[in-house]
Amino acid sequence: MSGEFFSGFGFESRGVINISPGEALRLSKKMKVVFIDVRENYHSFLHTFDVEELYYCPFSDLSEHLDKIPSDQPVIIADAAGMKSIEVVKILQEKGFTNIANLAGGVLEWNNEQLPVKSDKTQRMSGSCMCMLKYREISKINLPDIKPE
Repeated sequence: MSGEFFSGFGFESRGVINISPGEALRLSKKMKVVFIDVRENYHSFLHTFDVEELYYCPFSDLSEHLDKIPSDQPVIIADAAGMKSIEVVKILQEKGFTNIANLAGGVLEWNNEQLPVKSDKTQRMSGSCMCMLKYREISKINLPDIKPE
């Protein structure tokens, strides 16, 4: 089970504390909470969490950066929907981390609750269905200046 910092927040499931986006934001405004976004780089271009302490560590690079994750502060692990981040929380618990929680619903639920995000408007998604969505860059079209006659 996760440490005392998250006691009384969220819900526990299989030894993992799951914090709602609203709770996570309120906690981060009261004290220093580190958010770690474990989405792969190609999944994190469009929307990012707008919080003070945000770090990126793609799941595929996690094992290389375990020593950089603070063990003396509360940490909330986030991803797109809250599934891969649960796996990361369990890995970190096995490594001795205690004050750690999962962001329930990930960035999708964060957006649904209309919490602060930073958006890169140069990125768009396209695909034939939700499971095929990929980011693509918006091409900038140079239009001639229109001058009054």
